[in-house]
Amino acid sequence: TIISNLIETINVKIFEKYNLWKNAKFFETENNMLKYELSNLKTRYTDLEKDITNLKEKLIASNERKIILESQKAKFKYTIKNLKDTIKDFEATINISEIIK
Repeated sequence: TIISNLIETINVKIFEKYNLWKNAKFFETENNMLKYELSNLKTRYTDLEKDITNLKEKLIASNERKIILESQKAKFKYTIKNLKDTIKDFEATINISEIIK
């Protein structure tokens, strides 16, 4: 019985070691999967940072175009005002020339 108890104890220990080994393999696999997911997340984060940088650059370019358009709008308004003044002067000249006739 001592030998059978010893064999049983050894078998239990072997089974426990096997279970520990199986669990270690499982956790190793899980750990590798998590590392892979982390790597993917880092890549996505980097891609998002690039997208944000691109959007900021586009916003800056858009704001620069807006400033240029505002400047052109102001020049256009000034040109229209000058044209209106020129038309008034021209009409006044025509009126004077008709009075003189």
